[in-house]
Amino acid sequence: MSREIVEVYADWQPIEAPLLIGLLAYSDSSRGGVFSFAYDKAFLTSAYRLQIDPILSLHSGELYNDEADKNFRAFLDSSPDRWGRILMQRRAAIEARKGIRATSRLNELDYLLGVHDSYRMGGIRFKRVGSDAFLDDNSEFAAPPMASLRELEHAAMQIEKDDNIDSDEYYRWLKMLISPGSSLGGAGPKACVTDEQGHLWIAKFPNLNDTHDVGAWEMVCYELALAAGVDMYPSEIKQFSSQHHTFLTKRFDRDGEKRLHFSSAMTQLQYYDGEQSQGASYLEIAEFISNSGAQTEADLAQLWRRIVFNIAVSNTDDHLR
Repeated sequence: MSREIVEVYADWQPIEAPLLIGLLAYSDSSRGGVFSFAYDKAFLTSAYRLQIDPILSLHSGELYNDEADKNFRAFLDSSPDRWGRILMQRRAAIEARKGIRATSRLNELDYLLGVHDSYRMGGIRFKRVGSDAFLDDNSEFAAPPMASLRELEHAAMQIEKDDNIDSDEYYRWLKMLISPGSSLGGAGPKACVTDEQGHLWIAKFPNLNDTHDVGAWEMVCYELALAAGVDMYPSEIKQFSSQHHTFLTKRFDRDGEKRLHFSSAMTQLQYYDGEQSQGASYLEIAEFISNSGAQTEADLAQLWRRIVFNIAVSNTDDHLR
């Protein structure tokens, strides 16, 4: 059985410098992997101490996740979703065939640490024990500018075609997307880009199998949501080589270069993605806000607006993360 240990840091406003939260351990065996976590004693007495996951109570000692092969949900918020995992899996398969890596197999810790630190969602960051670098720190992949959107959209479409996976060009497209695209949630093709002021935006590209202009309709829904009083981050659309639009929205977890901590409804309500989240209810979110929210009245009002708006526009993609 192999065991890897990773340092977990808090790096969000108003913390002035990265603060060690604790140690995340992953034990891998033929029967599956097991995650455990232990808070750092200094963090438990810090003014910034925070329970990052409902099952990670603020006590010393090692805490285990009873779900086999599952990471703690707080760290899944920092991990890739379906699109990011597809990119990582295909890169691993190609690099195994090229002899760059020993195996194409990826475990849950590989997915977590494979996300580039610059684009990782939220304010939790990770280091290997004894290393100074936050992961992933591959300097080959700087944040692509808005000007590269046309090329990124083309690369996403080629990756979706999945018909020339062994070519050098396919590998180049994959490397172009994996750093800015692996950190983001959802199943569709997307990437992070920077504007002229250095702010991060999410670009959601057309899907190869789209039967209508999803990006344009997302822009319509964005404008309707603003009119309905739903709090939204700035968004816009652009059209490139495809007949459909790319939808762009500013990252909500950044304030300039500073990171903002967030915890998804998936984490706070203790669900997992996919079928394991079936049965989740808006009432559970409302109950959490009522019991644990910092601005209960305003947040409940926003939740209600979103519920009614989702019904009005037939939005069935209101997942927990």
